[in-house]
Order: sequence, then C-alpha cells, then structure tokens
Amino acid sequence: MLAACAGPLRRQAKLLEKEKFDRVEKKLTKILEKDSINPGALYLFSRLYNDPAFEKQSLDTAYLFALQSLKAFELAEEKTLKKLDKAAIDSLDLVQQKEKLDSLAFQRAATEHDIDAYNNFLSRYPTADQVVEAIERRNAIAFAEATRINTYESYKLFMETYPDAAELRDAKELYDILLFESKTKSKTLASYIQFLKDYPATPYREEAEKHIFQISTADNAIKSYLGFIAQYPRSRFAKRASDKLFYKYTQQKTAQEFIENYRHLPGGDSLAAAVASQRHPVFPILEDDRFGFMDSQGKVLIPPTFTTIPEAYKCGGIGEDYLVITSPRSQIISRTGSVIYTGPFDTVTDLGMGLLKIQKGDHYGLVHKAGYIILQPVFDDISLINDQFIRFLNNGLFGLKTISGRDILPPEYHDIYAEDEFIILEKNQKLAITNARQLEEKVNQKPHLAQFSYDEVALIADGFMQAFDGNLETVLDHQLKPVIPNDAHHIYHVKYGWLIEKSNGFVLYDENLVPLADEPYQEAMFNKNWMGLKKGALWGIMGHQGAIFPSFQYDSIRLLSANVALLFQDDVTSALFFNGIQVNIKGYDYLVQLLRSPSLDTDTVQMEFFLAANKQGFKRIYNYLGEEILSGMYTTVNALSPKHLVVERGSRKSLIDYQGKTLLPMRYDGIANYNQGYISTLIGTKFGLFNAETNVTISPQYDVMLQPYGNATFTARKKNKWGVIDGNDKSLIPFSYDDIRYWTDSVALAQKNGLWHLVDINTREILYEDIESYTLLGRHKDATIISIYKNGQYGILSSEDGEVIAPTFQDIVNLGAGDEMIFFAEKAAEEENISVGIYYDGQGKLLRRQAFIMSELYEIVCD
Repeated sequence: MLAACAGPLRRQAKLLEKEKFDRVEKKLTKILEKDSINPGALYLFSRLYNDPAFEKQSLDTAYLFALQSLKAFELAEEKTLKKLDKAAIDSLDLVQQKEKLDSLAFQRAATEHDIDAYNNFLSRYPTADQVVEAIERRNAIAFAEATRINTYESYKLFMETYPDAAELRDAKELYDILLFESKTKSKTLASYIQFLKDYPATPYREEAEKHIFQISTADNAIKSYLGFIAQYPRSRFAKRASDKLFYKYTQQKTAQEFIENYRHLPGGDSLAAAVASQRHPVFPILEDDRFGFMDSQGKVLIPPTFTTIPEAYKCGGIGEDYLVITSPRSQIISRTGSVIYTGPFDTVTDLGMGLLKIQKGDHYGLVHKAGYIILQPVFDDISLINDQFIRFLNNGLFGLKTISGRDILPPEYHDIYAEDEFIILEKNQKLAITNARQLEEKVNQKPHLAQFSYDEVALIADGFMQAFDGNLETVLDHQLKPVIPNDAHHIYHVKYGWLIEKSNGFVLYDENLVPLADEPYQEAMFNKNWMGLKKGALWGIMGHQGAIFPSFQYDSIRLLSANVALLFQDDVTSALFFNGIQVNIKGYDYLVQLLRSPSLDTDTVQMEFFLAANKQGFKRIYNYLGEEILSGMYTTVNALSPKHLVVERGSRKSLIDYQGKTLLPMRYDGIANYNQGYISTLIGTKFGLFNAETNVTISPQYDVMLQPYGNATFTARKKNKWGVIDGNDKSLIPFSYDDIRYWTDSVALAQKNGLWHLVDINTREILYEDIESYTLLGRHKDATIISIYKNGQYGILSSEDGEVIAPTFQDIVNLGAGDEMIFFAEKAAEEENISVGIYYDGQGKLLRRQAFIMSELYEIVCD
C-alpha cells in the first residue's frame, strides 16, 4: 500500500510547496485513512501544519505529526523505506522537521519568556535539545520572582517547586537568613529560644545561641551563666559562659572553690590550668637570647620563646594573670601561654571581671582574658559600672553595653554613673534614674522607661534615692517605685520613718507612709537616734529607750550627739542619755560639751563623755551611760581614748577610766599617745608607759617614749643607749646599743659600733653578728625577710629559718611579689665575663642554676 502511495506523496509534496493546502490536506487524509502509520503522510502533515500560510497552522499539531512520523519510520519495513526513498523522504528529513519544530517552539517560549511558556514548552517538547536551557531560563525567572518578593516563604516555594535548580544553594542561603530574621524580628530572648526549638538544624544556630547568651546573661549573674550552660551545653558560647562565670564567682569566693565545684563545665580544664598557674608570682628566665617565665616553685610556665619583654618584668614580682609581650609581635598572653590578644596596642589595664582594657593611640577596646575580643579599640574611653555594665565614651557622649558587649543605651548621654543599685543618666543637664533590672529588660527589647525629670539626686539610705526637680522632691525605692510622691516639700529619712517638711509644717510618717500624728509640727530636728518635734510652743523628743512617742513639755531642745540630748524646761536644764537616764545639770550649763576620742566617729553612741561646768570652773563628767564619774575643779578634761580621760589641774595631769576610777594620780606633766592600750607618761623630760589592761606601769625615767617591742616588752633609751625592758621595768637587753629594731618576739636586731647583731632577748646571747647593713624585704609566709651585707657579700636572713642564703653573693634581687619571694643571687664564676645566677625560693630552696655572660645578666635582672 505504501508503494502505491509513493507517487502521490511526491505529488503532495510539490502541491505543498505551491501552497495548494486544501488539496494536500484532503489527499493526505485519504492516505492516512488507508494507512494510519504512513511515515511520509505524517511527515507532510507536519510540514502542512507548520506552514505559516496554512489557515489551520499549528506548531503543536505539526509537532505531533512530526513525532508520529518518526515513530512510524522506526516501525516501517524495508520495502516501505525504499518507497520513501523514491518519494525523496528519508529519516534525516523527519529528524530535521522535529528539530525545526523544537527550535520554533523554544523561540516561541523565549519570546513570551515566562514560567508558563517554558513549562508549556517542557511538557510538549520534552525531547528538544533546548530543554536544559528552557529549564534554566524558567528557574532563573522563578528565582528572580522569589528574590523580588524576598521572603523566606518565596524562597521556600521556589526550593520545593524547583529542587534541581542551579539557584537552589542561593535560595537556601536566602531562605535561612530571612527565616531567622523573620522569626526573631522582635529580637527578644523568647524569639531566639523558640526559633531554635522550631528549626534545630538551622545554619544560624550559633547566631541564635549568641543572642540567647548575651540576653539571658545580661545581669552578669551566676545563676544566668549556669542556666545557659545547662540549656546549651554544646554551644560555642557555653565555654564563654564558663569563663564569665569564673570571674563572677571569684569576686566572693576563691578560684580553687570554683574549680572544685565547676570543673565539669565547658572549658573547666583550661580554667583549672589557669588557676594553677596563678597561685604563685612569676619572673622571667633567659635561654639562648629568648625569654620565658617560671613561677616561685621552679615550674617553667612558658618556655623561652620571646625576643624581648617589658623592662618592668625583669624586676620580677609579676602578680598579674596575664603577660604583655611586644616581640616578636605585640601580644597579651595568659600564664599558660595561650594568646589573649594579638595586635598593636600601647597599654593594658585590668578592669576586673576578666576584662582587659587595651589602649591603641587615643582609642580603647576591651578583650576578655579567655581570649576573645568584646569591643574593638574604637572608643574614646571604657569603664565598668557596678561590675555589670560597660560604660563607653564616643565623641564626648556616654553609652552602655552589657559585660558581653551587647548594646543597651546608645552614646547620647553626658554622663552615666552608679549610686549603689541605681544607675544615673545625665542628658542636657537633666537626670534620669534607672536600675539594672530596667537595663536588662532593655536588652530584651522592653521599652526603657527612664525619664529625664530631675536636677539632682541623692542616695539617702539603702534602697532609697531622693530626687529633686526644681522645688519638687520625691523618693524612689530600689524598684524605682515612688515611696513619696513628687511634690513641693522637703523629705528626710529618719530613724522612725519619713519626716516631710511641707508649707504648713513637718509631718512624720512611718516606713509605710502612715502618718504618726494628725497635725503637722511647727519645727523638727533630728540625728541618727534622736527626733525633736515642736508642737505649738513646746518641744517633744523621741529616741531614748522606752520613749516611743514624745510628750510636749520642753521650751527647747539641743541634740548634742546620737547619745546625748539637752532638754530645757522653764529654768531647768537636763541631759537625756540614749538609755533613758536624765540628769539635771541646772547651774552647770555654763559650759556643756562632749568629750570624744579622736578615733570615734560622730555617730558612735557608746564611749563618749559628757561634761558640764559652771562659771566658777567646777566640772561634772558623765559617761555614755549617764553615770557621773568625776566632779571637781579642773583646768581641762580631755578624752584620750574611748575608755580614758586625762584630767588636768594646774600643770599636773591624771588619768581616769570611763567608770571614774583613777588610774594615774595627779602628778604627771604629760599623759598622751594612746596606742593599743599603751599610754605614754611624762614627768619632766623623762618618759614612762602605762597600760591598765596588762598592768604595765613603767615610771618615767627614759629619754624618749617607750615603744612596744613584742609581747609585753619594750624598747627604751637611757643615756643615749638603747635596750629592751619588760613590763616590770626589768632590763632584758642592756642599754649598750646604738639602735634596736624588731626581729622576732624573742630576738632583736641590735646595732653596736656600726654593725648589726641578732640578740636573744632572754639570754642576751648574740645569735648572728657583724651585719654591715640590711634591707627589709618584707614577709614570706610568717617570716620577716631581710637582705644582709656582710664581709662585702650579700645574703638573706629569715626570722623563721635563720640564714636562708649565706652572704657569699655579689648581689641578690627579690623577684617575688607580695609575701612570696624568689631570690636571684649572682656569683662571679672563674671564667672571665661569666656569672652564675641561682634562683632560690623564700626558704632558700634552689630552684634553678644558670651561667650568664655579663650582658645576659643585665638583660634578665632590672637595675
């Protein structure tokens, strides 16, 4: 049948070229009615429907015929193929027709250039060579649309719709960041916590944990750090929480206690190593022109690796837990050798809380001793407020950050400072009052309610702040709630509550602002314990034991101190003591005064004396209990100590105690210099000593004031020679020395003929002799340590261990710090220009021995 159609196919092809479309369509239809899989007819139908002049032209229909022709060609037998060949139709024609239609279809989609056009192309022409390009173009359009919308939902839809798109990675990145920003746009602690619960695999987990850490620990509290670590133990910031917890904890307790309790926390081992390295002072060592550091136990903490160190380090005694190194590069390192900070800087200041303030030129930054930067050095100044907040200065204005460096207040304040638990903000000469709680809530995006309403503020008691706005005053508690409303009054915090001066007088309230009287008082006066109130023409007084509320019966009152008040009624004057004792001093009110020891503060109730005198000079003295302890005609009476009075009559002085007992009779020219119970006495030009508590009475017979030496022993000078006596005036060390100084309770440093000796006080035996000079170095544990110079050589003596280092060295330098000493002793070697340096601890234990050439020696020890 196909053979029979070969001629007609050739004719139809020619008619097609002549655009005889109706004849071609009819003939081809008849052919296909007879042979539905005729490759040639299907091919010509494809050409027909693709001809632009054909009124039924349809690219998609032409494409269907082209596909059918190819399929029919694959099924055709040999003789069919020969007949097609005679009709000048081969497989290449069929393939080229399909490819032509593929190309036209792609051009159509490209002209429309939208997702539907490309999807239509892909669904109808799935085998076209342009499929890959169509997919890429379609995906690009979809990604551009997602980008135009730019929400995490738009990118999510793109990824779900086009999972194989080349833009998938970019879409995923944009989806993740927009999802994070959208779900945490409130920037609250709860939003970050919920985000991690909903999206635990997010690539922004660390960022979310950073925010959670900074917000949840804004109070810099131990419980907050522990809470974060418990909730996020594998977070990178768990280690940071441990570091900050360590420095907060060790404000009140020891580092060792922290390690014992919290070594299991992230970074606990490194903290334990740091604590161990801080137990002893360190000093430099030198090997092969490189510096390292060793502690006072002889342990090399940092091997010699540095080309130079600060000059101050060569003097030893490095107590800081960090070291500043400038070569081969500028660094701050810990004692364990870990790097805290690398970069140029000029100075380093320890602010506490593990924070180091670094200066670079005129700017400052902040780094943590654990080795991370909190603030870059771009600020004009940095300081801490209440060990909880960072105050920073920029362009002359102050701002506030948390200890972790998170913003709280921008730099727009003329000052920020703390008054107890209150934080004061100053802007444009006005003050606002806030507190840590409000600032912590500000970190968690709650509005900051501080108002700049005040001209002045004053801390008036624990937990209370008084604020002034013109003639208005208010009092706020530590929660910033008004205890007393803002009004035109004057407020005083008194022992009994609140005293408020209004336009019509004074009103007294208890601590809960309940009025203690129905009507205001005309006048008021008060101190720590007393409250004087005037009602009508009379005064009442509150304060003495048993008097809860006053009776108004006095013409006037006078508050002498927290212990004594004077009451005036008619022609009677009385002294009221805080225990309720009232003493009539009528006739003795010519001179009324308090006698105090200089060591007493003004609010001390006990151990002060009250004196009343008449015009004739007759005096009565009362102790703090209101008991009369002395009366008579005296020139002066003065308090020497909280328990002693010096009474003078004419030019002679006597000593009495606070109960009126005469301790020293009226025979002394001088009684003075109270110190630890000892009182110096003077008759003529000779000095003695008295102590009532230890029954020491040494009559005045010495050239200078006696000085306590040890337990009930004293140094004294007689005929220009020094000796030691006991409390019974017995000579322990004879008066044959040019000077005597304390060494131990039983051994004295005594100088004779220019040489110092150690003399046993009890046996007078010379235990160590011929010291040409000595220098007090301080104390090591419980021992006093001196450097001695004897026979042209230096050594070390300890009051506990005796000769720690024999005087055989050219020089000895203490490289220790505080009460822990390390000695560097220099001794010349036999070789020329060589010296041996030996390191000893405070008890003379050899730690290290090393030979130096002289130039190296100058490098390792300061001048």
